Amino acid sequence: ARTQVRLNQIGFVYQFHHLLAEFSARDNVALPQMIAGVRQPEARQRADELLSHLGLGERLNHQPAQLSGGEQQRIGFARLLLHQPDLAVLDEATSALDLASEAQLYGDLVARGCTLISVGHRRSLRAFHQRELRLDGQGGWILQPIA
Repeated sequence: ARTQVRLNQIGFVYQFHHLLAEFSARDNVALPQMIAGVRQPEARQRADELLSHLGLGERLNHQPAQLSGGEQQRIGFARLLLHQPDLAVLDEATSALDLASEAQLYGDLVARGCTLISVGHRRSLRAFHQRELRLDGQGGWILQPIA
């Protein structure tokens, strides 16, 4: 039951995106959909549409080694957005992106009603969260609402 919850309701994006090196950007996004039972043509079409939306329409057939770190992070987000989880866990998921791309990705998740738990150093991420948990410098934690 826990596996089904994780598989169907929780999505992850990591700082290091865990893309499959031998697959194209398109197939790195489409593959999880195919594993979930979506037919290959439909999964690839969904991947193409989302990657184009994220500014990667010209990079569909590139393998991860041919892409920048920011492009690879956007591919990780594309997988997450197609998965449509209820909860997204984001670990430094936008560290290689500019602020406009970061805002687009987080905004897309929020617009879909996704709950976000993220770890990051950028204060710009605060705009997408209701609470902040910080280290207090003494090894303790401070939980506070974001004003």
